[in-house]
Amino acid sequence: MSPLYAANAASPTLHTGPIATTAPDLGISPLVGSSSMQFVGRRDEMARIAQVAGGTRESALLVVGDAGSGKTRLLECAQSESSIRSVFVHTMSAEAAWPMSGFSRVFAFVNDVSSADFFGRFTPRSAERVDTFEAARDLLSTLRSLLPEPVLVLVDDIDRMDAESQILLSFVAEGLAGTGIRLVATATDVPSSSPLSSFRRLDLPPLSDAESRTLAAAAAGAASDPGTVRIVADAAGGSPLAIVESIHLLGPLQIQGREPLVLPFRPAGARHSLGDSSLLGLDGAERAMLDLLCVAPRSNVAALVSGAPDEGDALEDLAYADLVTMRGHCVQVRDRRLRAQLYWNLEPRTRRELHRKMAEAHQGHDSRMVEWHTSFISPTGDTPNTLLRDATEIAGEGDVATAVEFAEHAIRVAGSVANHLPALIDFAAVLLDQTELDLAFRYAQLGRYESTSAELSMRLAALLVRISYAKNHLVPTNDIDATLSIYSGQDPAGATDLLCIAATFHAERWEIEEARRYLARAEQIRADQTQSDQTQADQSRADQANGDGSHSAVEDELAAIKDLVDAIDGTPAESPAALADVVDSGRVSSMPVPALVTLGKTLMFREQYARARHVFTIVLNQPQTAAPLWLEAARYQLAVNEVRGGNFHRARTAVEDWLATASSEARSKSSRLLLHGWYQQSSGKGLDAKSTLEECMEQTLSERNPAVAAQVLSLEGATFLSEGDFNEAARLLETADVIGQRFTNPALLRSGIDLMDAYVATKRVREARSVLETLEAQQLRFPTRWLTLALARGRALTASDDECLSLFRQALQLFGPTDSAFELGRTLTNYASAQARLGFGRESEKSLAAARSAFGNAGAQSWSLRASKARSTPETDVITALGVLTEEEQLIVEKVREGYRNKEIAAALYISLRTVELRLTHIYRKVGARSRSHLAALLN
Repeated sequence: MSPLYAANAASPTLHTGPIATTAPDLGISPLVGSSSMQFVGRRDEMARIAQVAGGTRESALLVVGDAGSGKTRLLECAQSESSIRSVFVHTMSAEAAWPMSGFSRVFAFVNDVSSADFFGRFTPRSAERVDTFEAARDLLSTLRSLLPEPVLVLVDDIDRMDAESQILLSFVAEGLAGTGIRLVATATDVPSSSPLSSFRRLDLPPLSDAESRTLAAAAAGAASDPGTVRIVADAAGGSPLAIVESIHLLGPLQIQGREPLVLPFRPAGARHSLGDSSLLGLDGAERAMLDLLCVAPRSNVAALVSGAPDEGDALEDLAYADLVTMRGHCVQVRDRRLRAQLYWNLEPRTRRELHRKMAEAHQGHDSRMVEWHTSFISPTGDTPNTLLRDATEIAGEGDVATAVEFAEHAIRVAGSVANHLPALIDFAAVLLDQTELDLAFRYAQLGRYESTSAELSMRLAALLVRISYAKNHLVPTNDIDATLSIYSGQDPAGATDLLCIAATFHAERWEIEEARRYLARAEQIRADQTQSDQTQADQSRADQANGDGSHSAVEDELAAIKDLVDAIDGTPAESPAALADVVDSGRVSSMPVPALVTLGKTLMFREQYARARHVFTIVLNQPQTAAPLWLEAARYQLAVNEVRGGNFHRARTAVEDWLATASSEARSKSSRLLLHGWYQQSSGKGLDAKSTLEECMEQTLSERNPAVAAQVLSLEGATFLSEGDFNEAARLLETADVIGQRFTNPALLRSGIDLMDAYVATKRVREARSVLETLEAQQLRFPTRWLTLALARGRALTASDDECLSLFRQALQLFGPTDSAFELGRTLTNYASAQARLGFGRESEKSLAAARSAFGNAGAQSWSLRASKARSTPETDVITALGVLTEEEQLIVEKVREGYRNKEIAAALYISLRTVELRLTHIYRKVGARSRSHLAALLN
């Protein structure tokens, strides 16, 4: 048993209810600030133990897990949360040679009788199963009479007890009914021949990646480097003990990310036994092969088997035993902890000899592995650069763990990274492209500590801005401005690149003023740089740059970002055909992936959805050249493009593709949560959507992202609108409209037309007309196809009964074959409501049928359902209201039905014209009619 688990092992620990304990440090960790104990992982296991403790029937449970998996801590926390009396029993390995010593320790809490007398009575007369069964039966009978209250007995490492105690306890576990005892035990190894195999079993799995990183972060402390935490957690294989031991072996600067790590991590004492059982039965050739493999994070298969056939057989046997993993041409020890044990068990001289042998074996097979092994034998001044370049290539191939080991070793060999910053920056940039954000930050920050060059400092700053935005979707404006103020004069090209990055990120957040500010600074720096190139030498360099295409590349990037900002802002394009020509001419096939993603977003906001889809699809069809960061962006933007285009069938398919590949970190961003919530809502999973959108709103607060918050409110408002809850829809859409006033382009949020719809449905026509006037004024500056169609519907919605049907027909005539079927369905639904209100029931049915067809084509299930439930006849509450009119009011209504005018009604009923007008006003209010023609429609 590990010393970390050995506290209070001399006697059982007893308490009578929940107690306060110190924070567990292995596998289970409290979260500070919580009112009750919460844990990193093991919640399912804790729930199972709580089920045993709180069940109406006594039962036993055996928790089985590897050494260091947190079994002891699990029992300790189960004891702290137990609502009944509990006993904790630590097994003493030294007592295993004493028969019945474990049994006596377990039941030492029974103090009603003399211990000697008690255990003497129930010691089996012999090792025969019959005698053991009889002793267990007598014990259970006695326990039923001695224990008036339930008790939770927690036994740690029961498999280390003496064999006689294990047999007796296994019998007892099967007959606990009536004793009040709930027994929970832990074990590391329970073979099928063990008496403990009869227990109901719960296997303790390794911690998940997220749980491991959370535990490592807690163990490392608040000042720890997230990249270091990531490396430690991933190397531990889900073992809580390995995580904590590795953290404790690191120095303060290593934990802070300012010194390289020694990989593989040196195992502590408790981990040296990891491979004992795994290595049993291996012959000499297999052990020798493992020794070769352990000195590198991976090896080339051909290099290992190019000698005697026995080497190939040994490798195959190791793969069959699941000790090594082979992927393509590479092979590596499967368990990184086992590799660490094998590696550090070798003498330094032996390791050097194995490196020499492996370097020779990899000649002609894998130059990168030759360089790896040679670096341990005879490193040169260029070795760090070589290893960092190798690490960059390997990371680009997706083998991040191997790349990290190459990089850490390169930094250790270098001593200082000051002379190797370009290679280190390239490595960090590739890690960012692979969405390894914590690792990318680690190496970029490490370079920042030692950078003395303005150009390199600017590159590092730009890289750190990209990493920061990818992690939290915040633009670090202060850092950007500070870097520019220090280095922009010395490195105008780097300043332009940094400003372009900042402008792009602000544009993605719909922060147009900030984006234009950075874009203007970039254009000014570029203009100043061009103007200052007056000397012959400078002109020569400028000509060379132009010849290399760098000048054109910068100008193209600035133009592309300006196009994106203009598209989001709604500014009319200077050359509307230019974007289409880029796609239609085929020039997109030669564009780099980042430029393609920017172009696709620009096309989407320009409402050229088909072309945007084409561009994003090009990115997704070249996964060999597109890094995961850009593939995720393209999948996400493709889904958003289909949502904005009103093609919900394609949108849901695109979201499913994105969800299948996006990391949990990517899915946790507010913009992504919004898309996920839309998908759930569109798929009929309203409760899931509500939960996701609530999480999204919380995330918008941490990201300080009002654009996404407004979109969430708009989506929720539209959902209530489709469900007929017009008051709640109006409330949410009003809030969205308030936030949306900061966006000059009304086609971004698109909530105005829904707000008008909700206002009209709640008889707030004056407010709806106010929204309409605002949108009409905006259309003069920001004309878009969506706004044209929306305004046509809005004018019909807010028009008088005499004009609305004509305006709806005009609105419908605007739709063409490429326009949104969803928007067509919305217009038809409003048209059908107006027709029904004005008494055109048959025509209303036809419009509703057309609306259902349009919604079906769009894939808008909730709106199709609303169209199916819509009524084309007057509502029953109107008919009921007609029945409560006074006799005089009913006479007036009858005359209205017959087509009488007010003067004619007054003459026929011998009342004044003023009386007729007053009575009609009362009638309108009672039946909910808005005008005389509306009343006539209801009556007919």
